[in-house]
Amino acid sequence: NSGHIASIEANTAQINRVKSQLLINIQNALNADYPAYVYIPIGSLTPYPLLTYYGPALRIRVYPISVVNGKLDDTFESVGINQVRHEISLTVYVDMRYTGYAMNETERITARVPIAETVISGSIPQYYGTGMVEIPH
Repeated sequence: NSGHIASIEANTAQINRVKSQLLINIQNALNADYPAYVYIPIGSLTPYPLLTYYGPALRIRVYPISVVNGKLDDTFESVGINQVRHEISLTVYVDMRYTGYAMNETERITARVPIAETVISGSIPQYYGTGMVEIPH
């Protein structure tokens, strides 16, 4: 009745639809682009920065070894004296393997994708500090 926000409700069906479509699109992009090959000069493997770009190149194969997964997160953050920012984001992760000459490494790649963001405004406080101050209307 007062015009102030008492509660908020997320459209979970829409959020889950966005999440699944985003994960499918990322998986399809990985399937189309990988395996990929990276060429690294042997000089970059030495502790000497001057040799970084010299020497024959080693071919490193990069490819995903798991499906793309995601986890929804939400955060509330104060952004002013009477405002709160609510953000829903998707943390996406996939395991990648790097193989090459005497190399076989696995790494988890993680990225955060914002899904929705809302700023909730409240009423302006009628006091300052510890004492009440009447604000004329």
